[in-house]
Amino acid sequence: MSTTKGNPVSDDNQQPDIPGLRYVKRRVTEWEATTLDGETTYRPVERTVRVPAPPRDWDALLVRAMIGGTVLVTALSLAWSTDSIGDLLARSADPWAAYAVAVIFDLAWLTCQAREWLDRRDPGRARIPRALGYVALAGTMAAIIAHGHVEDELTSGLVGAGISALAKAMWINVLGYYAVPLDEGMAHHLLTRRRRISVKLALGAERRQLAAMEAHQRLLYPQLDQDVQVEREEAPAGPVSPGVPGVPSVSAPAPVPPVQAAPPAPVAAPVEGPAVPVSPQATPPVPPVSAPAGDAVSAPVGDTGTSFLKSLGLNVARPTGVPVSAPAPPVATPDPVMYQRAHVPPATAAPAAPAPSAPAPAGGPAPAAPATAHHPGVPVLGEPTKSGLIRAAVKADPSISLDDLTDQVRDAFGDKKDLRKDVGRLRRRIEKEAS
Repeated sequence: MSTTKGNPVSDDNQQPDIPGLRYVKRRVTEWEATTLDGETTYRPVERTVRVPAPPRDWDALLVRAMIGGTVLVTALSLAWSTDSIGDLLARSADPWAAYAVAVIFDLAWLTCQAREWLDRRDPGRARIPRALGYVALAGTMAAIIAHGHVEDELTSGLVGAGISALAKAMWINVLGYYAVPLDEGMAHHLLTRRRRISVKLALGAERRQLAAMEAHQRLLYPQLDQDVQVEREEAPAGPVSPGVPGVPSVSAPAPVPPVQAAPPAPVAAPVEGPAVPVSPQATPPVPPVSAPAGDAVSAPVGDTGTSFLKSLGLNVARPTGVPVSAPAPPVATPDPVMYQRAHVPPATAAPAAPAPSAPAPAGGPAPAAPATAHHPGVPVLGEPTKSGLIRAAVKADPSISLDDLTDQVRDAFGDKKDLRKDVGRLRRRIEKEAS
């Protein structure tokens, strides 16, 4: 068994003192190792040693004494001013309320002094709290002097007011020790870095607030996720069309002739029979209504859309003096004009009555017939689509087979790869939409 002590520094083996140094006793902990049968264990051992003491920091002691004395004077000043002002106010109020309010006088200039301390490296920002602190101190001193005058002890009032002024002066002395003046370059560098960090903190706070607002809106008002478009319409420069009653005449541009839609391209008919229109619906023309002068908001037709835009703070009112016309009735959207290829013998259609023609000049040739003919029951709405053809065929015969439907699409649009699969997919989607 063997015992080993780690770096013993007890009084028995202490190094000799160095002249001129001050030594102090310290309690230190050492680890003592004990080995038995090849196994080593450690235990803590406390010892008393003498170590050199660092030189005394008189500057730190003076700073602590300065701050401690300032705090003590401030506490005594607070007690004196609270007693004087509270006794003055207790003449017209309850004592507990009077003394509670009396504390406000000293707390006011102490709060301004704290703000001046925080802005000690930025003289520009510290200017306002410094001025407010002097104003609050003047109010405290005036109240203490007024109490001495009321008690016929003006001298004691002046002395008591001087205590508050002395506490303020001591805080200015402490602040002057820590507020090291900076030159313009260093002050600008410090201000720039502070502004950059403040911007980052402000952006972080705004992002958190916006994220919370967005989550609140999505949870309680999911319908507001729809896009709201605000359009600006140019004011008409010429007279309004006389077809709109109740609208005064204003200047409006020259009317632009409507653009006629191109007639549909002829579709090759199958051998089984001619193309038969399925459920054609004519779209009644809607007369154009000119917008009133000024900016307008394109709100949906009906009270629901208008109230929705008003809840968002948008102006949907018409300009003053222009009557509001009744909303146009909803226009029924016509079904796409499609052609159903019927596998039946062609039916003989009754010939259409010829349109009256202008009289031909004497001796001249008869006027030529129009180059293109149009089916009287099919409006000109462009060429049919596969979806429209399938929708029309299913509407005419809900039990039509997929092969017959594929043949109709092939006859109208030609054959392609996987046409039967595409027709089945379009049919299932159309039937799902209809259900």
